[in-house]
Formats: sequence, structure tokens, C-alpha cells
Amino acid sequence: MPDTSNNSDLLKKEIDSMHLRKQTLLASLGNDIAELEKQRDIVAVSVGYLMYNANKEEKGEPKDALAPLYEEMKNIENEIDSKKTKMSDISARYDEEIDILLKSINLPSSAPATITPPKPPVTPTPAAPSASAAVLFCEECGAKYTDGETKFCETCGTKLN
Repeated sequence: MPDTSNNSDLLKKEIDSMHLRKQTLLASLGNDIAELEKQRDIVAVSVGYLMYNANKEEKGEPKDALAPLYEEMKNIENEIDSKKTKMSDISARYDEEIDILLKSINLPSSAPATITPPKPPVTPTPAAPSASAAVLFCEECGAKYTDGETKFCETCGTKLN
């Protein structure tokens, strides 16, 4: 007769590993999104300067100079949306796989397999020069937040450091 206890322990370890992989992937994509948002903000500042200078000199809208900047912003925003979709897909896929494994060892979906998996390290993103607080990501779900802005993640409710 097979050792179901040993099999159950192996499944629990696999579930813990899956939790960790999921959170690591989400944190990585969250960092990518933060970098893209910084790039978008830099382009937006360039648009603002062009518009300000054109208005100051009463030249009208500098359409030739703005068109490539608008295109660049559109591309960055599309990439941000793509990464957010990927985050959602990864989360759903891992949740489904974890649920299947939990059912196979008769644990409720909401219960962790063993202990809460270790959280991936959160790398603070340097703040924009004009901002005083760093942009960080929730260790549990990868949601972006500003350091000191809140004590709990608005997405998953996890206490923030």
C-alpha cells in the first residue's frame, strides 16, 4: 500500500513552492510596470515642456514634435496593460493549479498547504526626483504602493512594512 502521508507531504511542498513562484513572478512584473510608468512620466514631462514653450512663445501646438511623444506614451501604456494582463493570467493559473493540488490532499482551497511560503524580497523602486517617498510593491500580491502612504495593501489587505 502506498504511503499517502509521504505523498501528501510532497504535494504540500509543491504547493508551497508554487505560492513562492507565483509571488516572485508577480513581484518581477510589478517592478517592470513601475519602470514603464517612470518612462511614461518622463515622456509626459517632455510633452508638458513642449506645450508650455509653445504657449509661452504663442506658436500654437507643436504637432510635429508631439506626435512621436504621443506614440511613445501609447506604446508604453500598451506594454503596461500587457504586463498587468500577464499578472492576472499568472495569478489565475497558479491559483487554479494550487486549488487542484489542495483538493487532491483534501485541504480547503483557502487553507495554506503547510506554512505561509516565504515572501520574495521587495526591491524598493527609486522615487522620482520630485517625490520624497519610494514606490514599493506588496510582498503578497505585488500591488504598487508609496512608502509611508498606507499600512495595509489596498488590493489584498496584507500589512505593509
